[in-house]
Amino acid sequence: MPEPGEPKKRALIFGSTGLTGSFLVRELLNCPDYEQVLSVSRRPLDYEHGRLKQILINFESILTKAAALKADDVYCCLGTTLRKAGSRERFREVDLEFPLRLARLAVLQGAKTFSLVSAEGADQQSFFYYLRVKAELEAELLKIPFRSLHIFRPSILGGKRAEDRLLESMSLSILKFMAPILPSKARPTDAAKLAKFMLEARRRNEDRNIIYSADAISREIFSL
Repeated sequence: MPEPGEPKKRALIFGSTGLTGSFLVRELLNCPDYEQVLSVSRRPLDYEHGRLKQILINFESILTKAAALKADDVYCCLGTTLRKAGSRERFREVDLEFPLRLARLAVLQGAKTFSLVSAEGADQQSFFYYLRVKAELEAELLKIPFRSLHIFRPSILGGKRAEDRLLESMSLSILKFMAPILPSKARPTDAAKLAKFMLEARRRNEDRNIIYSADAISREIFSL
């Protein structure tokens, strides 16, 4: 967090209309560290705030908005599913190419830190394409010269989504029922608490790269 007398910062969030992002943007607006919060998304938020600036974009043409992506701390909550994307190619575009393009533009505009919502089990050797793509994004982000990169690997995210994901909702209900007997890394991650923890972790101001596993996230958010 800024020291007394230091200028306040600007936060930039991608994916503010999604599950975790919708909670995180409100946390950022309530945080005294930031004088302005830039929300980059394809559709507008359903509310306004004095410190909120919404930047509506088509991610395919993000270069036209590059000059507007000036912030100190960047938060990326972009993500979809293979089912919703419709193809591996489109999924890769949304979950890898767009976040990577945005991160590279942000660092060129002076961004110092980057916080990413990834997924538990991210591994480039995974049997699952979804997890291989997540791991590839993590590896590429580590090559970008941010002062600090925070990667959060939550378990399945819990919370009310704008869109219906029947299979995910059923899985979440089963996991919630079994939560008392499951290891912490397998329990659903509350999206609202994850958003709080993402901001708290950034406010600790650690100038290093950190990967938070689902187990670590579960322990950290227990008291939130």
